[in-house]
Amino acid sequence: MTEPTLTTYEPVRMELPFVAVREQDIDDELRSMASRLPAYEDVCDVPARLNDKVVASVKLFENGALLPGFDGAERVMTLGDGFMPEPFTRGVVGMKAGDEREFSFELPSVGSEGLSTMRACVKVSAVRRRRDAVIDDAWVADHVKGASTVAELRETIRGRLAEQLVAERERRKRLLCSAELAGRLVGGVTEKDVARALGGVEKAFGEELSRRGQTVAEYLDEQGIDEGGLAARQREQALQAVREGMAAELYGRHMGVQVDDADVDDMFPGKTPEQQAASRERFVRGGGDLGRMRHLAFCEKALDEACRRAIVTDRVSLPPRNPFRC
Repeated sequence: MTEPTLTTYEPVRMELPFVAVREQDIDDELRSMASRLPAYEDVCDVPARLNDKVVASVKLFENGALLPGFDGAERVMTLGDGFMPEPFTRGVVGMKAGDEREFSFELPSVGSEGLSTMRACVKVSAVRRRRDAVIDDAWVADHVKGASTVAELRETIRGRLAEQLVAERERRKRLLCSAELAGRLVGGVTEKDVARALGGVEKAFGEELSRRGQTVAEYLDEQGIDEGGLAARQREQALQAVREGMAAELYGRHMGVQVDDADVDDMFPGKTPEQQAASRERFVRGGGDLGRMRHLAFCEKALDEACRRAIVTDRVSLPPRNPFRC
């Protein structure tokens, strides 16, 4: 087998988008905030509909017995939010401020089989309709912690969006460095290495399906592939993972990268060094391979070095040229 090596250890060159937050991006965030934190205003002589807030006194009887908590005290309900049973919501939809209505419906009995007959007596005192908030200084002062004016809020949003863009740029930079180093790898990959990595790929795939609540058959249908296509895709992912790991290791050795216990601890969960060290100890007590974790920490640190030495050119997206101007 050919001894693994990299064709070159020169810095990786790449082009990445220039980090810039547009005013339009901030406007979009403000509109999203207005939608997530709506205001409600009373509407007169207007029938209640789903998503309206209704102020009403409610009495509920189950098989003739008054339900605790529903003795006629006034309450505020958002129609259709799932808090009240759907048949009750249907009975309230269409009522206006000042309306009274009595209606019955059935629900499954709690703790026994069969149905319970429910009787509702509802008197509506107000119907409030949702509207997007008007984001002005007063709204900001009431709803946003750490800001009291729209100008301050815009600067807060600008800073947060900039942090997100920088984080995404660094993530992209790391992926490109890893892929470029893997592309420089010559020799060294065995079927045994790929088979070992394939187990990890399949495990991650199963966890992702579980997170999505999706079956393998549904995923295959979504992707338009069959089981053979999935197997080929996973094998390619395993091969790429092996190549990236080997390339990072070779690069780290060439650059003289060293790891210490703190670097290893960084591979474990925890917000503080003490928490990370405790996670490492639990990992070891549970039979975990600390040598494997040290190797992973070495590869991560090698990739850090590759990213640090990378030569990055900013890519600036220019607005479309006006054909009517010279």
